[in-house]
Amino acid sequence: MSVPVTEPANEDVAYFNQILKAGVEGGCSDVHIKVGTPASFRISRAFHSIDFVPTQAWMQSIIDGICPKHMKAGLEADRETDFSYSAPGVGRFRTNVFQSLGRWCIVMRYIKATVPTFEKLGLPEVLKGVAESPRGIVLMAGTTGSGKSTTLAAMIEHLNCNFRKHIVTLEDPVEVEFPEITQGQTNVRTGFTFAAGLRAILRQDQAPEDGATVRG
Repeated sequence: MSVPVTEPANEDVAYFNQILKAGVEGGCSDVHIKVGTPASFRISRAFHSIDFVPTQAWMQSIIDGICPKHMKAGLEADRETDFSYSAPGVGRFRTNVFQSLGRWCIVMRYIKATVPTFEKLGLPEVLKGVAESPRGIVLMAGTTGSGKSTTLAAMIEHLNCNFRKHIVTLEDPVEVEFPEITQGQTNVRTGFTFAAGLRAILRQDQAPEDGATVRG
């Protein structure tokens, strides 16, 4: 599989976005980009490589271009970080940047823009009652790719569409964007931890019957 090269102002990031676009159009769930290894997409659980092998310099250029400014100090110190990246005209990706043997790696999960309904996901009706519960703690557990984030998003969307509530989320990183609700992204290095976020929620007119979601 090949990806056409474009020539905008920032050539490296623009080409990177073209790689993401090719993956999304091909139906990928994940994008893997590592120095010295052909970039690849996970499609229906199988890996499919493209004819592009990134260099360390190219990867550094990409990371400089897509990593949020407030995350860069942590990345420099820890050589690893998580954030969300929105590629113009392509979509939103949960992004993990890290080093393996001193070489940069990027693994991205494509976040679909449309939140599927309970019915489309085939979720049991009882989950609507769980989502509507006025109080309590719900733990959503499962293996990677099992649908935890998608199920939580469907539950939040159900509340958002059917009730007038002040819904607050704490996430690391923020995945699905909900314009009508309050979403916060935690960052241990800046001091905004999950604990700090929970304290902040209590000051944000959060009534007991409203919803709060914590996802890490």
